Amino acid sequence: MGFDWKQLSSDLGDDSALAREVAQVLCQSWPSLHRRLLKSLALQDNLEKARSLHALKGALGVFPSNEFATKLSSIEKHFRQGECDMALPSLQKVLPEIENYISKLSDLLSKETP
Repeated sequence: MGFDWKQLSSDLGDDSALAREVAQVLCQSWPSLHRRLLKSLALQDNLEKARSLHALKGALGVFPSNEFATKLSSIEKHFRQGECDMALPSLQKVLPEIENYISKLSDLLSKETP
């Protein structure tokens, strides 16, 4: 998935300062969201897996231009319905994409101006 600062800003009403602030919050919250998700995967509790995905979906959903909210909604639904065999392969595919997105966002934020 490509990364576009102008689109990111547009998603938040063309307010680049707000986009930068929200992006910083997302990057700062990513480690704890990721840890929560990984912990939930070690449990036999599908509801906790769904809850951790829901939290991640909410954090990423601030930027409507990314497609993660849709993907995570589908995976969350599978976990809620006990369909781990359908959820896990999709999650294994999307997690590296999310990590790449967060990495690019973090790199962008480390620059003086987007």
